Amino acid sequence: MLRKALSLGLVLVLVTSVTAASAQQVTVTVIQVRASNEGEKHVDPALGGLGKRLQRTYPYKNYKLVGSQTLAGKIGGKLNFALQGGMAMALGLTGYVAPMVSMRVVVTRGGTQVMNSDLRVGSRRPLILSFPWGVNRLIVVITPTVR
Repeated sequence: MLRKALSLGLVLVLVTSVTAASAQQVTVTVIQVRASNEGEKHVDPALGGLGKRLQRTYPYKNYKLVGSQTLAGKIGGKLNFALQGGMAMALGLTGYVAPMVSMRVVVTRGGTQVMNSDLRVGSRRPLILSFPWGVNRLIVVITPTVR
């Protein structure tokens, strides 16, 4: 009898945890930066502290903010972002176990997948991805925030 009660209690706790996680609101900000070696050395002031981080990570002369978008959804939902260079990014919000957000990231260019990965990132922690864009590079910074 006690064993049945304990396993029923465990099932109730698991169901409650899954329901609570799926009810989490996630706001995702995507910042797009064009990195190039054209012209003089310059970091777009609009990038703030992110500019210095990108300089340490990617060896280019110029970093220009070319787009920023914020969308919100719930765990289990999907967010779609238009990226520069004819690319698109779909973020499937697959899970949340504090403080980590799990996402399926699918990036396409002209209908062809260039990335399809399951990633985990901490809430309010930027995840930096990079893609070739002609002779330049498109740097995509994804920051999920769970509320």
